[in-house]
Amino acid sequence: MATTLIPVNMAKKLDRALMRFWWGFETHQQHKYTPKAWSSICMPKSLGGLGIRLTSHFNKALLGKLVWHLISNESSAWKTAILNKYMPNSDWVTVKAKDSDSRFWKFMIKQKDFILSSVLIQINNGTATHVWSDPWLPSLHPLIPTPQSPGIYHYPDLRVAELTLENPRRWNMLLLNTLFSPATIAAIQSIHLSQYQFHNINDLPKWKHHSSGNYSVKSAYAALVLNTNTIAPDIIWKKLWDVKLQDRLKLFLWKVYNEILPTQLSLSHCLPLTENQVLCSLCHMENENLDHLFLNCIFSRFLWRNAPWPLDITCFTQAGIRNWVNIILNPSDKLQISASEVHNFQLFSTLAMDTLWFIRNQTTHNIANHTIHYFITKTQELYREHAKAWEMEPIESQHSWRPPESEDTFSITFDVAVRNNSSTSLAVCRNNQGTFQFVVAQNNRHVDPNLGEATAAFIGVQEAYTRQIAKVVLQGDSLNTIRSINNPHKAINWEIEGVDMVIILVTTGQMGVLPRHVPIIAELKPRILSVHEGIDVTMYLLSREFAFIHVKSVVDIVTIEGTQDVRSRWELEARGYVAFCTKGVPVDFPKCNVLRRDKAVWGSVVADEGSGFAIVDALKDFIHGPNSLSIAENGS
Repeated sequence: MATTLIPVNMAKKLDRALMRFWWGFETHQQHKYTPKAWSSICMPKSLGGLGIRLTSHFNKALLGKLVWHLISNESSAWKTAILNKYMPNSDWVTVKAKDSDSRFWKFMIKQKDFILSSVLIQINNGTATHVWSDPWLPSLHPLIPTPQSPGIYHYPDLRVAELTLENPRRWNMLLLNTLFSPATIAAIQSIHLSQYQFHNINDLPKWKHHSSGNYSVKSAYAALVLNTNTIAPDIIWKKLWDVKLQDRLKLFLWKVYNEILPTQLSLSHCLPLTENQVLCSLCHMENENLDHLFLNCIFSRFLWRNAPWPLDITCFTQAGIRNWVNIILNPSDKLQISASEVHNFQLFSTLAMDTLWFIRNQTTHNIANHTIHYFITKTQELYREHAKAWEMEPIESQHSWRPPESEDTFSITFDVAVRNNSSTSLAVCRNNQGTFQFVVAQNNRHVDPNLGEATAAFIGVQEAYTRQIAKVVLQGDSLNTIRSINNPHKAINWEIEGVDMVIILVTTGQMGVLPRHVPIIAELKPRILSVHEGIDVTMYLLSREFAFIHVKSVVDIVTIEGTQDVRSRWELEARGYVAFCTKGVPVDFPKCNVLRRDKAVWGSVVADEGSGFAIVDALKDFIHGPNSLSIAENGS
């Protein structure tokens, strides 16, 4: 499925086999009661389905992964071979399949349009991105700018790099106000511009259907489903699947909301039932449908009058069963249930409906006849058992500030405040005694908390550098921040990749700025330092006196300690304490000079003889390259 486009008829046969298994068809059975269309069940959960994947869409999502590898900047031997064979003198926009091409390549070309429509350009140097035709504005739909007037289109070859000014790098507001509409200007200002060595960093394609910017089969499948359906996501489904209940009870609520439980009235449309058989199996007073069974039946009325939250359940009959499920999922808004009792109310309500349905089934099929007293007792017993299982021991919240361990180390606490149209990044510096050293803030045009947190951390360390503070510890309250620093190539959000990192020099302890895009040191052997920059490899000779910061992974630069901070009974937040450290790696062999090629990575200054190390002056010659490190969101 990942390399071959399955024919439509074969995909339908596979879907039909899965459908028959799901509904429990016998081997030769052709017809059966199916209360809901299979196509709607195969919708994503956010659209009211159960997320069962259709073979055709899943097949296309798997094939799209190969197309994405060819479009993206990832280098591999198979990619080079494929592009040299099929695209020696063309690009992805103009390439077309020929009769002589292989079936594999023809399958890839069929997925091209979908993949290209899902590409978003990440702005780095901006020299290759066309302002009017390339998708580069993530907060606009479509992803291209709107001109101030139609005559602006007289500049079709305008590039994004021409919209910026230098020293410091910033957007040219005079030019923006001349060219673009106010909405487009706001979208452009929300894009962060890296300040260091951005000239050598090309713009990168990102996958717009995922916050990390990386292609995933799951996000591609969801995009394909949305492209073929006009159904808009409903917030009720997210609340239903996020509610703190057993999965079986969530599925039961899903069935109730979709009104697909086989009541007597719904069965009468496909079975020859008499008038008496259509009546409620419990009270025999009205026709049995979900509205009557759960809202108007005498069993339900007696239960809710004896519930911890006494209700006249018949008041909700006119609104219908869907409205009642909505009330269960939003009791604070509809019934003014206090926040501390929301989960208990949801648990009791769902268990009451589930127990009533169980008793109804036993009565209908002559397994047992239960009284109202048994129903109330059974529901209350189940509620106590489930409530006890959901109980959590209270954990004391750790809100106290954690001071650095040594006197020469300072703590920088960072956070972001997001408002309607802007955000503010803030960093506070204290010594190990808790005395405030400085507070620095920056107003941002964007409202992205990820980018705001990264900016807050950066401006804090940047201010520490100007004050000649050599050692710092960053303290934030986001688990995403820690994860992104630990694994820089799987950032939580690709939009924060332009925020620069901070390094500490091995020999001097002074801090410098490490740009967001750095080369990855793939190998470290005696006498040789091999730096990979995309498909290019630059070799360096190292002497015994040469020390450097090893950036093979960020963990070599940054140590992470994570502790949990409990803000409420049900909500856990991670508090990460990020300590910047250094790692010197002496290479033991006879002294020699540092051999530098055209693509220098560090500006190296050889120290005096006998010093044991040479100083790596990263402050004068910043590291550059196409790969990435990251700071991520605060998540506050």
